[in-house]
Amino acid sequence: MGATSSQHSNLIADAESHKRLVIHRRNASSDSVEMPRVLHRRNASSDDIEMPSSPSEKHEVAIVVEASREAEKGRVRGKQKGGVGDIERGIQEEEEDDEEKLHRTAPAQEPPRTVVMLFFAAGMVVLFLILYMLPPLRSVPDGDKFVYKPTTARELEFDKNVLLQYRDLHSERLLLGMCAVYILTQTFCLPGSGTTLNLLAGALYTEFMPYGEFFVAMPFCMLSTAVGALMCWALSFLTARDLVTRAFPEKVRWLRKLVADNRSSAPILFVSLRMSPIVPAYFLNIAAPLTPLPPLHFFFATLAGCAPHAFVTVKTGATLSRLHPGESLLQHNLGQLLIMLLLAILVCFLPSLTKRLHNRIVGQRDA
Repeated sequence: MGATSSQHSNLIADAESHKRLVIHRRNASSDSVEMPRVLHRRNASSDDIEMPSSPSEKHEVAIVVEASREAEKGRVRGKQKGGVGDIERGIQEEEEDDEEKLHRTAPAQEPPRTVVMLFFAAGMVVLFLILYMLPPLRSVPDGDKFVYKPTTARELEFDKNVLLQYRDLHSERLLLGMCAVYILTQTFCLPGSGTTLNLLAGALYTEFMPYGEFFVAMPFCMLSTAVGALMCWALSFLTARDLVTRAFPEKVRWLRKLVADNRSSAPILFVSLRMSPIVPAYFLNIAAPLTPLPPLHFFFATLAGCAPHAFVTVKTGATLSRLHPGESLLQHNLGQLLIMLLLAILVCFLPSLTKRLHNRIVGQRDA
């Protein structure tokens, strides 16, 4: 009986000491909490130890067991918290490494902000002066009856005749006015404006001179597209770089990485992207300032990349202008339509063909 009382006393003493140890460790840090050891005497065998029988002894043991469970939960939570934090830190470090890589591949010196601002301001002043100095449409016969929203073939024919009369009287000023409108619509990314103005230019200048759609309308469309894209580049560079990054984070990251990985062939890459019908032209214009491509290279890449689209739309406008109400489109233009269809198919495959050709040239140069 005396041995049993001594064992009970030792068990209570161990419980008190472990209780104080667990409370001290919980107050110190949840990350450093360890599960308390099993309460037994090392030199005692399982036959010599008896379970406590009194309520006070059972209460003390229950306190120690509950403290052990809380300590184990705290240790698990600490590990889980540490694991999630490590994963988040790893992802953040990878993103920072990618950003550092993109910044290392960025141009050493971007264009001076003052120069870009002066270019944009001067361009806008010139464009509005051109529009302000245009002769009014009523200066030609029946100009005051012009239908701005034609809905029938007869109204379209009437508007065409009025515009042709205006072209005959003010050919150079009309071309400058259309150029100003074209550049403004490209600067502010108005959807569908480029295609509409290409069709109109092809229709107005196809009979101005032999092959006027190729010698007048097509150069006008290509230059207007390139200058408008450069104006949009300047506007995004000055005011919208942060906004574009927040609005299109994944697309901007993809474009920057694509240009950074192909920096030696970045102009050719932009020509391919401009020809592709998948990537919107407005996105290239507003996201180009966030890439290592210089603005002059961007201008010439746009000038070359918009040529197929300009050819197809200008030729379509010229073909439509020769039609009369009630005349079939396929009656005299089947061959031209087939040529334009084949050209459109070629434009779809041209980006991949251009990239393969460039890779072959670079491979032969390295060899």
